[in-house]
Amino acid sequence: MGVKLNRLYKPLYIFILILFFGITAIQAISGWASLPAFAAFIDYTKYTTALEDLSRDENFSAGKYVDDSTDYSLQVIQIAESTDGELFLYTYQPCQKTRYLVATSLNMSLSETAAGTKPYNLSLLNVSGVFCKYLVQGVSAELKNPHYYNITSIYRLWDKEIDKGTGNDNTINEVVYDVGQLWTVTTDSSGVYYACDGTERITVTDKYCGYFRYYDGYKLYKSACDSHYIAFSTDHYIQTLLEAEVSFVTQDYTCNITSIQNPPDMGGGSTNFYDYDYDDPLQRQVTVTADQQGGNVGDGIFGVKYLWDRIEKVSDFLKDETENLTDGAKNQIMGKQWILRFVDLPYTLTPHLGGSEEKGTKVTEETILRLEFETNGERFNLGVVDNKQTGGNDPSNKPNVPNLWDWLASVTGIPAWVWKMLAVIIPLAIALSVLSIFFPVVRVILWSIGKGLWLIISFPYRMLGKGIKAISERRAAAKAKPKAKPAKRKTAKKPKAKRKATKKGGKK
Repeated sequence: MGVKLNRLYKPLYIFILILFFGITAIQAISGWASLPAFAAFIDYTKYTTALEDLSRDENFSAGKYVDDSTDYSLQVIQIAESTDGELFLYTYQPCQKTRYLVATSLNMSLSETAAGTKPYNLSLLNVSGVFCKYLVQGVSAELKNPHYYNITSIYRLWDKEIDKGTGNDNTINEVVYDVGQLWTVTTDSSGVYYACDGTERITVTDKYCGYFRYYDGYKLYKSACDSHYIAFSTDHYIQTLLEAEVSFVTQDYTCNITSIQNPPDMGGGSTNFYDYDYDDPLQRQVTVTADQQGGNVGDGIFGVKYLWDRIEKVSDFLKDETENLTDGAKNQIMGKQWILRFVDLPYTLTPHLGGSEEKGTKVTEETILRLEFETNGERFNLGVVDNKQTGGNDPSNKPNVPNLWDWLASVTGIPAWVWKMLAVIIPLAIALSVLSIFFPVVRVILWSIGKGLWLIISFPYRMLGKGIKAISERRAAAKAKPKAKPAKRKTAKKPKAKRKATKKGGKK
C-alpha cells in the first residue's frame, strides 16, 4: 500500500518542484526576487573594507561576482546601518579593476512607496576589487521598527570614453542605473534583519532640456522670465500625467559685458567681452502638478503677459508654440510624449556706460525623480530612472522683444499689421491736411489721394451693393409685370357661294 501511495504522489512532488523553480526563475528574470535576509548585531564602521563587511553574511560568495572590463554598470547588492545611525551602501562594479568608476548619488525614499523620494549624495569609503562601500550622506537610521530604504536608481559621472552623448546641445552630467530595491530593516532580540524586495519603477527613454524666454516689456532695463522645461518619453503608457517630482541645480550669476570699439585696421565695429561671476550651486527640488500654471509678469511698457500649463502633452504644446520655437528645439521636442515646465526664473539686462550687466540663473543636472499618473483607470506613483542632464545656453524660442504693435494687438485684439498700416496713413493724412492750407495744389493731391483710397476701400462694398440692387430690381420687375392673356384660336371661314348673273329683258 505504501508503494502505491509513493507512486501516486511522486508526479505531484515533481510538479510542485517544477512550479517552485519556475516561479523562482521568473522572479529572478523580472527583478522581483528577494535577496536573502541578513541578520547580525554587528558594529559597522567607516574603517572596515567592503569585502570584510559583505563576508560577514554567511550566504555571501565573492566568487559569484566576476571581473568584466566591458560592463560599466553599478549594481547595489547590500546595505547596512552602523550603531551611530549611518547608512552604508555596497555595490558590485564589474569593470572596477580596469576602469575606476565612482557612484555619486541615489534616488531614494525612506518609505515603502516612492513618496518623498529625493537625491542622496554618496561618499566612497573603500574599494575591494569589484566591490565598493559608500556612505549615504544625509541619512540617519530610523528608530521605527521596521523602517525602509526604497532605492529607485543610482548615478555616476558621465564619461566621454565609454558613454554616448546626446547628439544635441544638451549635456549629460550623470548616468543613471536602475536599482528598484525596497530594503526593510527590522530589529528583534536576535539581531538586525535586512530584507530586499523588488519595486516597480518607470524609465525615461528619451529626453530634452531647455528654456523659453518671455520679455516683460521696457523699463529702465530689459527684464524677462526664463521658463525651464523637460520634454521626455517613458517606457510606460501614461494616459493622464498628474504630478512630477523634479530635481535640479541652480546657480545665480552676474555677467559684466564690456563693448570695445575696434580700430579701422582691425576691421572696425565692436567686440563684446563677457566676465561671469557665479554664486555657489544650490540643490533644488519641486513638485509639479497638472493644475498648476506658470507665467511672466509682463508689467513693462509694451509688455505682454503669457501663461502656460506646468504639465502638458507635447502634441498640445506644439499646437500653440510651434511658430515661436527655434528649428533645433522644435526637432528635439517633436516625438516626445510630455513636457514639464518645472521652474520660472528672472532675467535682466541693464545698460551702462561702455556695456551692460546681465543677471540670471543657470539650471543644470535636471532629473525626474517620481511620476504620478493614471492609465486605464488605474493610478500609479512610481520612482523614475532618469539621468541628470543640462540644457543648452540659448533660449528654445524666438524671444518676443517687446514692441508697440504686439502690445496694441494684445490689448485690442486687432492684428499688428493693421496698426502698422494706420501708423503710416494717419500721420501722412495729418501732414497733407496741414500743407493743404498753404498750398492749394496739395489740397488737390490730398483730395485725389483721399478719393482714391475711398474708391479702393469702398470697392468691395460698392460691388456688393450693386449686386444686391440688381437682384432686388429683378425681383421687383418680376412681381410688377402683368400676366399675359392666352391668344384666341382663329377658325377658317367658309367661302361664300357664287351666284350666276342673268340678263334682264332677254328673249323668252
